[in-house]
Amino acid sequence: AAAIDQEVTDDAHPFGQAIASLALSVSLTRLSAWGPATESLGDALERAEAMSRVWMQNWARSLLVVVEANLRAAGRTAAPSPSTEFGRDPRFGGLMAGLVAAEVALVEGRLDDVLSLAGRDAGRSVPTPNQVRALDLIARARLEMGDLEAAAAAAARGLAIAESMRLGTAVWRLRMVQATALGQPTDVAVAEFRALADRISEPDLRWWFERHPLAPR
Repeated sequence: AAAIDQEVTDDAHPFGQAIASLALSVSLTRLSAWGPATESLGDALERAEAMSRVWMQNWARSLLVVVEANLRAAGRTAAPSPSTEFGRDPRFGGLMAGLVAAEVALVEGRLDDVLSLAGRDAGRSVPTPNQVRALDLIARARLEMGDLEAAAAAAARGLAIAESMRLGTAVWRLRMVQATALGQPTDVAVAEFRALADRISEPDLRWWFERHPLAPR
């Protein structure tokens, strides 16, 4: 949020406006605030297209695919928007692959697809945020499959990296999966979740965050 606030976003700086819009969209997606995220991503994509920034369009559309999949799963939208129908533009044809496709597969319950799509990033030797993302997806898929030993192992690997990188939204999820898979108390994960929730000042965003499938009820 601080980085967004520091960006020059007046009308004389359209690139700054586009960057701030995309950064806000990333933050909303990380909070699982799917409704606000889809609105923010629509704005970010429009600004990116106006400036012909393909990399920015690519990023916004990849996020929008995941956001819309979650909204469909929640019964809040019927079909993908035209902006995520990549077949219209060959420049975006490769977005429905890798971790983007793995996230959609998890939402849609295609658990075997999650494992195959996220496996490459999960197995990398150099720790990265994408590796954490992959291990998070695999751990959650394994948990849903009832493969508790594999779920706990993937969660433990991801948690070690996420903690070293201070990836708070990933840390609580991975710890929740690990504790659940091992049959252990989830108190620490719940406390981490509550600490993050208490930092969200906007009621609408907190409402979305607290409806994550792994969130304590």
